[in-house]
Amino acid sequence: MEAASKPAGKRAKAKAKARAEAKAPGKAERRIDNMTKQIANLKRQLGTQGGNAPTQDPAKRARYEKGKGKGKGKGKGKKGERQFVPMPKELIGLDASDVNGEPYCFSANLGTCNKAKWGEKCPKGWHKCMKRGCN
Repeated sequence: MEAASKPAGKRAKAKAKARAEAKAPGKAERRIDNMTKQIANLKRQLGTQGGNAPTQDPAKRARYEKGKGKGKGKGKGKKGERQFVPMPKELIGLDASDVNGEPYCFSANLGTCNKAKWGEKCPKGWHKCMKRGCN
């Protein structure tokens, strides 16, 4: 009686293992299935049917193609836009610009700028007092 139950147990285990493998796809199969769906969606969006010749006209296609050039560098910004200049420790708590957005010269307020007279503007900004309400 004991000998008859062992082979039946092996067969049952083998059947259960086969069912589990057939039922749940592995990680690789899921990835392949997902990628296949993504490729199909991308082809549908581009308007191609698996070929290399896109159906769009060249003018529209040109804006998606990679252009030649260096692009924006780290130090470049919009033209006319002032770059951030850190305020010296001695001037922290004072205004960096006037009510019109014009910058003050930090060096003039520290007494080290000689590029313009007091009340005039140098390349760094206005030579005026940075205290609020003091001009």
